[in-house]
Amino acid sequence: MLSKKLTEYFNNNPQYKTALNNDKFFPCRFEPRNLHGIVDETARFIEKIQLTDNSKWKLFSKQFAERPDGENGGWRGEYWGKMMRGACITYIYTQNNTLYKTLEKTVLDILNTQDELGRISTYTVEKEYSGWDIWCRKYIILGLLHFHEICKDEKLRNKIITALTAHLDYIINTVGDGKICINETSDFWGAANSVSLLEPVVRMFNLTGNKRYLEFAEYIVRTGPKDLNIFELAYENKTAPFEWSIKKAYELMSCFEGLMEYYRATGIEKWKNAVINFVNRLIETDTTIIGCCGCRHEFLDNSTSSQTNPDYPYPMQETCVTVTWMKLCYQLLRFTGDVKYADEIEKSVYNALYGAVNTKQSKLNGGFPFDSYSPIRINKRARGIGGEQFDENGNLIYGCCAAIGAAGTGIVPEIAASLTENGIVLNLYIDGEYTLVTPKDSLIKLNVSTNYPADGNVEITVSTDKSEEFEIMLRIPEYSVNTILSLNSENIPVKDRYIKIIRTWQNGDRLSLNIDMAPRVIHPIGFMDNPESLKYIAVKYGPLVLARDSRVCHDISTPISLKYDNNNHIDLERTDIVKFPTLCEFRAPCENGKSVTLIDYQSCGKTWDENSLTEAWMKTPYAKCFKEELHMEYNNLKAELKHYYKESVHNSVEALREKVYARLDEFDKKNPGLSSYKLKAAQYKAIAEEFTPVLFDRMPFYFETGALEAYSDGAYCRGGRHANGWMFKKNAHISNDISPENERLFCKNMSDILYLTCGPYFDIEHSPIPMEKIFSVGLKGVYEEAKTELENCESNEERDFIESAMTGLKALKLMAEKFSAEANRRLESETDAENIRCFELIAKTAGRVPWNPPATFFEGLATFAFMRKALGSLEGYGYNSIGRPDLLLEKFLDNSGSAEQNYDDMRRFMLIWDCHVDRDKIMSGYADYEYENSITVGGVDKDGNEVFNAATRMFVDAALELDLIYPKIMCRFSSSSSDEYLKLISKPLLKAKNIMLYENDDVMIPALVSSGYSLEDARNYIVSGCWGTSCGELNKPCSGEYFNLLRMLEWSIHMPGEKLKENALQFTPLSQAKSFEEAYDIFLKNTYEVIYRKAYLNAAGGKCWKEISPMCLTSALMKNPLKNRRDLSNGGTGYSREQMNFAGFPDVVDSLSVIKKLCFDDKVCSLNDIINQCKNNWPDEYLLALAKKCPSYGDGTDESLEISEKLNSDLYRITRGLPTLFGGEYNIGYYMYTEVVSWGKKMAATPNGRRDGYYISHGLTPTRIHEVRSVTDVLRTVSKLNLKKCAANSIINIMLPLGNIDSKILVDFIRSCAVCGIQAIQINCVNRDDLLAAQKDPEHYKHIIVRVTGFSCPFVNLSEDWQNEVLSRNYYN
Repeated sequence: MLSKKLTEYFNNNPQYKTALNNDKFFPCRFEPRNLHGIVDETARFIEKIQLTDNSKWKLFSKQFAERPDGENGGWRGEYWGKMMRGACITYIYTQNNTLYKTLEKTVLDILNTQDELGRISTYTVEKEYSGWDIWCRKYIILGLLHFHEICKDEKLRNKIITALTAHLDYIINTVGDGKICINETSDFWGAANSVSLLEPVVRMFNLTGNKRYLEFAEYIVRTGPKDLNIFELAYENKTAPFEWSIKKAYELMSCFEGLMEYYRATGIEKWKNAVINFVNRLIETDTTIIGCCGCRHEFLDNSTSSQTNPDYPYPMQETCVTVTWMKLCYQLLRFTGDVKYADEIEKSVYNALYGAVNTKQSKLNGGFPFDSYSPIRINKRARGIGGEQFDENGNLIYGCCAAIGAAGTGIVPEIAASLTENGIVLNLYIDGEYTLVTPKDSLIKLNVSTNYPADGNVEITVSTDKSEEFEIMLRIPEYSVNTILSLNSENIPVKDRYIKIIRTWQNGDRLSLNIDMAPRVIHPIGFMDNPESLKYIAVKYGPLVLARDSRVCHDISTPISLKYDNNNHIDLERTDIVKFPTLCEFRAPCENGKSVTLIDYQSCGKTWDENSLTEAWMKTPYAKCFKEELHMEYNNLKAELKHYYKESVHNSVEALREKVYARLDEFDKKNPGLSSYKLKAAQYKAIAEEFTPVLFDRMPFYFETGALEAYSDGAYCRGGRHANGWMFKKNAHISNDISPENERLFCKNMSDILYLTCGPYFDIEHSPIPMEKIFSVGLKGVYEEAKTELENCESNEERDFIESAMTGLKALKLMAEKFSAEANRRLESETDAENIRCFELIAKTAGRVPWNPPATFFEGLATFAFMRKALGSLEGYGYNSIGRPDLLLEKFLDNSGSAEQNYDDMRRFMLIWDCHVDRDKIMSGYADYEYENSITVGGVDKDGNEVFNAATRMFVDAALELDLIYPKIMCRFSSSSSDEYLKLISKPLLKAKNIMLYENDDVMIPALVSSGYSLEDARNYIVSGCWGTSCGELNKPCSGEYFNLLRMLEWSIHMPGEKLKENALQFTPLSQAKSFEEAYDIFLKNTYEVIYRKAYLNAAGGKCWKEISPMCLTSALMKNPLKNRRDLSNGGTGYSREQMNFAGFPDVVDSLSVIKKLCFDDKVCSLNDIINQCKNNWPDEYLLALAKKCPSYGDGTDESLEISEKLNSDLYRITRGLPTLFGGEYNIGYYMYTEVVSWGKKMAATPNGRRDGYYISHGLTPTRIHEVRSVTDVLRTVSKLNLKKCAANSIINIMLPLGNIDSKILVDFIRSCAVCGIQAIQINCVNRDDLLAAQKDPEHYKHIIVRVTGFSCPFVNLSEDWQNEVLSRNYYN
């Protein structure tokens, strides 16, 4: 039920009373609003500079006394009524008494110009009913009706009605059936200007009840403009308005404003439908990017398409049209409650309308506060004065747009909040206090706190003296896809565009609305006759159009190539560098790695001359269809690659393996007793000569050897058996021959999950490819270095090693040359232009590079692609990092063709690696979704300068744009990383693409220095595999090794006698401890026994490494082995290879904490009680609950910190002085792979409350048994560990809530991680509720990619077990 106050107000202003029975939304004009920001500033500026200027009002009223318009068919008579309407609307908002007095005076002046016939006109009787006479009389009626609404003097109100009655009666007496036809009263546009009299005629009927006025309105509707009844056309809805013979936008809209009033008065459905059809057609065909209609000099012209037509050089929006469009949409918003009309209003307000207002700088030409024509494509503002008229002396009187503008700026505060039958609706979000009326006539205040549209955060607080049930409706803008709404911190689902919340509202209730501003690129529809019209783009942020301004972007005529994803999302960086007033400004990324500054359109061009050209539509080098074709090409390329790796590669691998094995077996038979180096040389040569190169359509890179299974990184046994495994097959017996017992113990220790090693005493995977030599001197330069060292050899072993390396280098040369030959062969019959381009490029490049160093950006990428596959095909080891490509490519960025071509090459390069993975596969086993291929970006160079360039951007952007998971991107960062870099590497997180690892230089570099590397070399470290850190040009550490720390505690508790015996271990039972200190020491002693055992076996067994399969080719590419004349398997690097990476550290800390707290501090139970609980899988729920409440790792308590710090220090201490293969010390770290689940399933209960088979905590991530809510406590815990001791790296997983964080929060968080001393962090930015929904409806959540352990996977592709593992993690608010 409508409030009594609202009903009373409408009854007191009967010109509006028909709305009571028809509308859904109602204006609340009788209570004040105290608004802030641009809406308030603009309204008050116009009030001050224009509406209270008495000289203007006198000038306007003077025209009615002198009646000059008839001499030239002018429209001077419109100015007074137009501006009066806007002034009255403004007064309703400001309640400024000075303004009221000004208006009252000018109303009296205008009434005094009424002649004895009742006419108030700027035309004489002799010249009347021509030109713009009725149009101007229309505005007199509208102006006086609007003042009548605010008039405080009853006598003056009556005087106005009397004057208006006489004025309108004169027209009706002379115009109509059998009189002068209304469409004969003007020669302009079929007299549509005269027909627009319809609106005030109906309002006069509403005000007076005089049926004669309604009959005259019926006559106008029936007659319409000359030869074209626009009302009937709109009702039939067969053509769009731009197809009508009358196209003048402003006048047509004015006519339909009247038709809307006519419907309200008569209830004739036909005319309601006609208005809705008309407006909807305009939305469909004639609205522009800045929110108006008709861009060809005030005419409707299919503007939605033609606004980018370069054949029309000056597309613009007329302010008269903008304001009238807003008013017409407001009519339909009130009438229908349809949110799309509010969308249209908002778009117009914040772009076209405010863009035409000058509130900050000098006045416009003519001294006007409003511009007439707002540019859509590149142009200046203030191109001319619309509707200008002059006096007899040639002095400018005014312009039509300047007169109408206040109606737009004044009505925005009213539109913001409306009343409904059941409550309140917020249509626009404007900062301030709104006093509104409930259906029960209670006053209520809504305090809206927001910077919208500069950002999307809106806080609404209810202020009321008493509780009352009613509805509050909130508009959700059309662009806001990921809207978050809460009431008093409780989330409310956002399912509709108007969210209706019905409840008993209390004082202090708070609504929090987070609007997704969705920065996005808009593509034009284009003009059908000119394909060049497609070569434009616009950028929007929320409702704001972002534009270039020549004060910032000096040559805005230069086409712009912005970088955005397939969904047209663009990542904008907020800035504060512009020296003139703006609402908001951003840096937008370009495809060349640079950026351009974009400013809200309304702030652009405000010098009103050529010094600040601006544009809403920005020229771009290519049309959207080109980009679509390009992405279609990528999709086709992706399909071809996926098919090859899924269906074809296996047969090729097996055929090559059989040929190479047979050849090498025959060679070995003929040449018995050769050294492993000579045999490895034979393997290099055989594979290079026997493989068949594979080229792909539209792929300019040469890489596929057909020698490796899809999932293989080069490791001889990964994903299948390969030709490069011949040496391993031949020599696998050697380690067992040396010491069968050591071999037995080593294998037994691993099968009982005491530890894991990726290979027989040495890591056959996790090898970075040394790239610096290749990029500096090429393989040829390395070959020459080897040739020099050959002359210095002092033993056969040295000579065999060097010669084998040289053979390997020549094998790589041969392989590249075979790709060149294959490209030439394909060119003989190729007809496709793009294939010809690609194959010509390969034919020209492969014969030179990488034998010679790359010289261009493309050649650099080609080198990475070739080496990644070729080296693995030859060597038999897993190569899972190509190093630091952004650093190596940096020197090519300015001399390698266009940025667009570079980025196209980058996208094709990145596609290669993701296509090796079957994205439809379910991840359920140990490494089902793993493809060991990584790149390291960012960090610093050898001098400590930040590495962040266009190549860095391209790697990240290509991965995001193409929806890639591989290659893994390892992002180095530090506390001093630039905000821009941190924003770049956090972009995927905000899209639920959790595909990166973040490695902290502030900890990792000092850790490497402490382990023996120089500062220069440490600064050049990479992250390979999953998280292994190394100085890859210098060393190949054994990073694929995990030590099960929790198993040590479990066996110390359970004491499995047979297992201990089989593993030759002599553990001390934990049950013997009489104090916590004794318990801790027993655990540490038992742990050391296994640590030493592992170290001894690795060192002893590792001596056979060089005999099994040396790495001569890889060694040659590294810095030291050639000059040391020793293979890296023989200590040629000069560095220790050993690592001890501990698994289960948080579980152990928590378990020790439980023992200390419950058994020795509080004495709640004995140690044997805890041991029995573990042996029986925690049957005592009460004791279990107590255990889970004990201080735990990550909670930030002093108790847990003390144990964590001590254990970390002791583990570092007891790993000093262990046996190593080449000398030096072990590097320690904290991480493991999918053993989180697989080892957990095999392990019994532990004191921290973990039951049989439950997960082990990953790295330094707090367990999920003890709920840790505060990520701050986690950071505090890690900060105390001194991870600079951990040169092998350590990992922590963090789950953050997507939607509640933005780019700035992520940047601050990542920087805080650096400051707190975290080493490596894996962030999942995701909503847990979305993951639960994804389990039920996977088709709609395929876009969510989660970081599982050392790899990422679409959540819906995880098995149920793994999905539950991800869901069980700690999610931080």
